[in-house]
Amino acid sequence: MECQKLLGKACAHAAQNDRFPIQTVVQVLYYEQQRLCDNVNDNTRGWDSPTIIEKMNVYSNVFNRVSNEISILQRENQELKLEIMKLKEIKRSAIRSMISNPVIYASPRVDKSPCIFLLTPTTLQGWRGPYFSRGMSLEGEESRANKSSHLLGYGIQTTFQKYPVSISPKISISLFPMLIFLTILLLLFSLVFITKWYSSAATGKNSPPSPPKLPLIGNLHQLGLFPHRTLHSLAQKYGPLMLLHFGKVPVLVVSSADAACEVLKTHDLVFSDRPQGNKVWKILFYDSKEIATASYGEIWRQLRSLSVLHLLSNKRVQSYRCVREEETSRMMENIKLCSSSSLPVNLTDLCAAFTNDIACRVTLGRRYSGEGKERGFQQLLLEFVELVGTVSIGNYIPWLDWLSKVNGLYGRAHRVAKHLDQFIDEVIEEHINRSSRNKRDCHVDGDGDDNSNFVDVLLSIEKTNTVDFPIDRSTIKALILDMFVAGTETTYSVLEWAMTELLKHPIVMHKLQDEVRNVVGCKTHINGEDLDKMNYLKAVIKETLRTHPPLPVIPRKSSEGIKVKGYDIAVGTEVLLNVWAIARDPSSWDQPLEFKPERFLNSSIDFKGHDFEFIPFGAGRRGCPGVGFAMTTIEMVIANLVYHFDWALPGGAVREDSDMSETPGMVVHRKYPLLAIATIYERN
Repeated sequence: MECQKLLGKACAHAAQNDRFPIQTVVQVLYYEQQRLCDNVNDNTRGWDSPTIIEKMNVYSNVFNRVSNEISILQRENQELKLEIMKLKEIKRSAIRSMISNPVIYASPRVDKSPCIFLLTPTTLQGWRGPYFSRGMSLEGEESRANKSSHLLGYGIQTTFQKYPVSISPKISISLFPMLIFLTILLLLFSLVFITKWYSSAATGKNSPPSPPKLPLIGNLHQLGLFPHRTLHSLAQKYGPLMLLHFGKVPVLVVSSADAACEVLKTHDLVFSDRPQGNKVWKILFYDSKEIATASYGEIWRQLRSLSVLHLLSNKRVQSYRCVREEETSRMMENIKLCSSSSLPVNLTDLCAAFTNDIACRVTLGRRYSGEGKERGFQQLLLEFVELVGTVSIGNYIPWLDWLSKVNGLYGRAHRVAKHLDQFIDEVIEEHINRSSRNKRDCHVDGDGDDNSNFVDVLLSIEKTNTVDFPIDRSTIKALILDMFVAGTETTYSVLEWAMTELLKHPIVMHKLQDEVRNVVGCKTHINGEDLDKMNYLKAVIKETLRTHPPLPVIPRKSSEGIKVKGYDIAVGTEVLLNVWAIARDPSSWDQPLEFKPERFLNSSIDFKGHDFEFIPFGAGRRGCPGVGFAMTTIEMVIANLVYHFDWALPGGAVREDSDMSETPGMVVHRKYPLLAIATIYERN
């Protein structure tokens, strides 16, 4: 009854004010009435009377709002009452004419089944349908439709008819909204299908906990700029052994000491491989002909043996003592120049230059820090290190590999590799010519003289064939780059963060200065015997390695399927050892967020790979072979810095002002340069 009353009033008002096509009002309200009746009948089967009354109140409320609006309009024109009967007759005549018109319906219907209702009046532009007379364009009716849209209250939803109606081709009906709907439906179906496809591989397996992933990209969107931090946050929610997916590549994230022990000790052989999908690494390292990125196998074992026995042995490390002392003295002189002029010392630049000069002298035979071509070499090395820490999306989603070509990543890698190759060729030729002139070949065992650099040693091995496998010129170049990058980045990072923490913690600084100055006494320089007596110095360096590991995330790869802590790990799964998170695990460390070197004074925990809560240099077969060389250099520099100078932050800043922001990359450095005021220490 409410619908019938509303029908009459709406028709009357529309006719009187000529604001809306009368056929539309009649048909809309008529079929809305039929739809509501059908819904009531369908939905009230089995209901008791209170339930029906409650549900009907919902419909009554809807129509009350519309009825109130009609009443307001009715008061504006009381004369409409006289026209209601006349309009009802017009309505019946119009409906009979439309339903029986073959132009509108290919199969005219006379029943009361609902017709197609298109859209709300506010979106009627460009439509033509059975509620309008044949050939009527809505463009001319738009203004009237908008004016009378309030007749339909808050808008009428699209209603789909129950029975198919054949529309004449003469009626131009836009399919755009339907296409949008079908497209969205297809996309949703595709996403569901791809998601199930991605997860199908884990069906029936006891996989580690895993956060939800997106189709195609998996969990790549959750890495962020600092993967060690985001992975740590995820591990706090999903556990210390967590399975992610980078594209379609499964990635096992290890964030606890006991899980790391199982991976690096119990199943070390299975997890001794490196991920091989990084094309940038292959470009820069001569198709991975070195130690850091090469796949595990016989060639890798031979290369590592060569490095340990001929390049990084204890004898070789001690032979470079003069180089370390000379470069350290040179660094102290540069600081004294800044101190005498009351200028802040840029410790970031000084540490970078120091490690670079030592690496050049040990690896290439001389310092390359001048101008011209040597300056270009330094820029190439900076770009080289940046590229080594770059991840291409094509590593995990192969069909997106073209993006790395479009954005110039591969082109840049090829350019840097080409220029470095030319530079190293010149260095090698320089060594060969000098060796010929001086008639100073290395010994047959390949070790050469104590002062021989890495290039001399490798050329001697190539010439005398003193190892169990032949090495070519590409292998020599790859090993030189490997040793150079490892020697500079690790040492530079530790020196920078150690001085940052000492400046932030003055009590630790003063305690370290007291130890160093008491051991050295009145001597002008520090030697190896002095360093052996400095236990607190070693504790400070260990605590720096714990809080700021040079490589916060170490990659591995499984060579076969295996179980780790009861979970099934598939063959080819990449492994990320979150060294940064392991060193902050409260179950392994007391007050892990505090910088406390004292924790190492009465502890046997070391960084050599046997204590898995502290593995800044990795562990197992893939552990870093150059730990001894790096630690000897770091101890020498820090001891000299705190012995010769008193340090303070510039501008009277307090430790709370210390900025600890990081830079993204494979090796984590400070985001901003470390500036400090150095005052020369006057010995009594």
